Order: sequence, then structure tokens, then C-alpha cells
Amino acid sequence: MGLIVNGGHGRHQLRFDEKRIDAMFAALDRSDLPGAAVGISVEGRPVYRKAFGLANMELPVALSTAIRMRIGSTSKHFTALAYMLLCEDGLATIDDPIGRHLPELHAVSRDVTMRQLMSNTSGLRDVIDLAWQFSGMGPRVSAAALLSQYQRIDDVSAPPGRAWIYNNGGWMLVGAAVERLSGMSLDQVLRERIFDPIGMYETRLRRWDDDFLPNSATLHVQWQPYDQVEMGEPTDTPQFQKLALGTEDLGQGGIVSTIDDMLRWLAHMDSPVVGSEATWALMQEPVKLANGTCTGYGFGLFRGAYRGLDTMYHSGGVLGGTTQMLKVPSLRTNIIVITNRSDVLAPLIVNRMLDEMVSDLDSRPVDAKIARPAVGVFAAASGNPVVQLIDRDHQQFIAINGAELPAAADADNILWPSGIWEYERRGVCIKGEPKAPTAIAYDDYGTVESIPRAAPCQAADEVRLVGTYGWLANGTELEISRCGDRLEMVSRGPFGTCSFALDPIAERTWRANPVGLRPRWATIVLDQDGKHFTFSSLLNWSVRFARSADDPAHSDEER
Repeated sequence: MGLIVNGGHGRHQLRFDEKRIDAMFAALDRSDLPGAAVGISVEGRPVYRKAFGLANMELPVALSTAIRMRIGSTSKHFTALAYMLLCEDGLATIDDPIGRHLPELHAVSRDVTMRQLMSNTSGLRDVIDLAWQFSGMGPRVSAAALLSQYQRIDDVSAPPGRAWIYNNGGWMLVGAAVERLSGMSLDQVLRERIFDPIGMYETRLRRWDDDFLPNSATLHVQWQPYDQVEMGEPTDTPQFQKLALGTEDLGQGGIVSTIDDMLRWLAHMDSPVVGSEATWALMQEPVKLANGTCTGYGFGLFRGAYRGLDTMYHSGGVLGGTTQMLKVPSLRTNIIVITNRSDVLAPLIVNRMLDEMVSDLDSRPVDAKIARPAVGVFAAASGNPVVQLIDRDHQQFIAINGAELPAAADADNILWPSGIWEYERRGVCIKGEPKAPTAIAYDDYGTVESIPRAAPCQAADEVRLVGTYGWLANGTELEISRCGDRLEMVSRGPFGTCSFALDPIAERTWRANPVGLRPRWATIVLDQDGKHFTFSSLLNWSVRFARSADDPAHSDEER
């Protein structure tokens, strides 16, 4: 017998049928592979609590709704709440500059406000992305070492308040501010002020991946092609690895929880006893940029719409698992899905659950396979962004600074990121020939820039790029050399090394494809003078490297 809930004054209706939800997870319901844990509540009452697959492939232990699993970036609104509770105590305000709490930071960082940090509008460099880009994702790096980078880095990706850029490093600053203000570890603040009062006794901040914590599921990593990842389907013959991130977590994504605890949390959000009404209103209200554009993001919480259905959510991705926490306020429905395998994406699973359970949803954006997707490379004069339109087996993709995002066209035929990237409000309007545009209008959260089509790559460009470059503020050195028929770049960052294969995509423009542990895509644009280039990722824009003084090419040019 199904459960039916009407959506108040809206047109939507929830039709919950346990067997139909079971069928959606049939491919994960096996005793030899990892899987997913799922929880659904309606009007605060759990109506579905099940788990599928193994907690650990090395042991005959099945997943359950009471086993701890990593929730990744879904952690962020807990960290925001911890800071907000200190504001309620009179110890701080949301518009405090971070320098008031961490005066040791470089001048370019000190005036950024806590509001901007908690809404991803600070414009600061993301030191976690930089560490993974230039030092690799494996070396063990403490939170203190990562935060010390903010004492040296002397530039930003964007002026504060003028761009929305997801920033894990910024959330570390929030966590550090909580510790400095409270005189306690973030772990203790979260446990004593939030988790225990709500009865979330299995929920904790787990700073490292390589420690031991009782009652915890193992993460399982598998690399997949884009088309398989974006479909979110389990592969037929998965080959998993057991890997661990080396970076310590200080509030950006380190919480472990259970389905049962997260259902308690979601119910608590409707009638909170931890945090005032004013606090929760601020956390849930999307922040606007200086240009007036709404980012859709509050303090660690997204507000959005799925096929016309208003939602509040935050996803999480870790090395070997994903999470989606979602609320449908009009239907008084909460959903939490956590996976412990990288080839099954929780946000896409939740979208399919909504497709199944909710009536009268809007039609989908036009993202089906098409005969001839648009192609071309478009590079801004500053080196950021580099936008590449890609035909991947008749599916339109947009690569922004190397990160490939599946795209869907809206009613005005503007391409927007879709699937798990639909929160990214960065659109492309094609100018000229539809399949081979002469230019694009790039809309970055309301800031529109016309970017011309880049000229084709030249063989001479590769000769000019070879050499050694440095970024003094971060202490990173990059060595670019020819390896066979392509260029290779080796980075020596402050915490380790990693390698990139450089693929030419346009004149003086390369895509940097990291080799090894989890791709971190980026682009390189060589200046006309041949002495500098900009390195840009989705999370760090226009990092400027200069040719080293002892590089032979530098000496030749000087002479």
C-alpha cells in the first residue's frame, strides 16, 4: 500500500511505494560488492530505511542504516552552524572579517568576511585544490600546513563578493575560526553543541581517512569514463581500489554519519532546537553577488528546483563514495542517500527517486543525444576562463578550465551544466554557426563575457612552452618537457609532486590532465611574451607562473 502526500498549494503529489524504491536499488542488492544506504522520511516520520551491498569487500558485513559512512561536503552546513552558534553566544558576527579571528593571514585574505567564506563568495584561492593539483592527493598534509598557505598567497581568484567559486579551503578557515573562538577542537564543538543534543550519537568529525573508527564502512574507488559516471550506473565488472586522501579535514567534508542519524538531523531542521530561528533563516537564504545575481547557495546549503520542484540540499563526494541530502519542503519529505563506491552517484539516484515518487514534474531540459553537438575552444584574453565545447558520443559537454560538465539546453537554447553539475550557474550562448560557433557569450552567475573562438594550436607553441616555471607565493615549481609525442608537466608543490599530460587544444592553450589519483582538470594559457602562463581550474582562476630565472629559454630571451 503506497503513501500519498499532497503538496499544499502546489501541483505536486508524493506517491511513495516501497517496492518501487526497492526496484531502483536492485542492481546494488548483492553480497559481493559495496553499495548504498537510503533513508526517506515524510512529515518527520521515517518511511524507508534500507541498505544494499557490502560495508567492506574484505569482510562479509552488509551495509545497514546504522553503519557510519562519509558524507563529504554535506558536512559544510554543520560547520556553518557551529560558527553561527558562536555568533549567538556573542563571540562573533557573520560579517566579521576572517582576519579578526585569524590575524596571521596575508593581507589579501584578512578582509574577507565570514559570510563570504560560508557562501563560497570569498574569491580566495582554494588551498586544498592547490595542494591536490601541485602536490598530489596522497601525501599526508595537516590542516595547519594547508592553512599556513593563506599566510603566503598574495592574490585571489576573484574580488570578494563578485564570483561564486566552490572553495574547500575557505571552509577550513571557517573551521579554524570556530576553534580559535571556542578554545576547543572543531570535533568537540560539533559533538557537544550539535550532534549529541540531537541524538546523533554515531556522527563525528573524522579528520583522516587512514585511521580506524569502529562501525565504519570502507570507501571503494573505481575510475570510469565520463559517460558511465554521468549516468551514475554501477559497472558490470568493477575493479575497486582502497585509497585514502592525505589531507586533514577541518570542517570542509570530514563528517561521518549514519542514515538513521541523518534522518534525525533532517527532521530537526524542520523544528530546530539547536540554533535560533534567525540563524536557520540566514543559513538557508541564498546569497547574492555584487551584481545582484542569486547564487542559489546559503551557508552550506543549496536552494534550487528539480523539474519545477523546490528543493534544499547539499551533496558530498569523497574518494570512494558520494552523498545526497535533500529536502522537499512542499511535500514535507526528506531523502538521504550515501554510497561507498565511486561509480554510483547519490545525487543522480535521488533525482531518479524524485522522478519515481513525485507527480507532475516539469519536462527535462534538452540533454538527450543530438546529431551534431557544438564544438570549439574559446579562450578569454586573461586566460580565464577557457571554455571548450565537446561532442562526446553525440552528447554535448562543456569543459570549463578543463573540467568536463554534461550540458543541457534551456528554452532559449543556452547551454547549462546538467546532471550532478546542475548547481553550476555558468551558461554558454552560441554565436554564429550553431555547430561551429565563431564566439560564445559566457554567463558566469550573471556576469556575461563575449569570448572569441581561439585559433588552432601551433607546433611552435609547444617549443616555446618547454621550460621551468615557478609560483613563488605557493612555493610550487613546474617543469615542462617533451615526452615522446606530447608534453609532460611535473609539479613540485609544497607537499609533494605529481605529473600532468598536456594536450594542446588551441593556440597557446593546453589542457592539463593529471596522471594518477583522481583527476583534477585544469588549463594552461601561455602569454604572448613566452615568459608567463596562467594555470586555471574550476576552483582556482588565473594562477600566474613565471619562467624561472635560471631557465635557458629565459636567459636566451633576456639576451
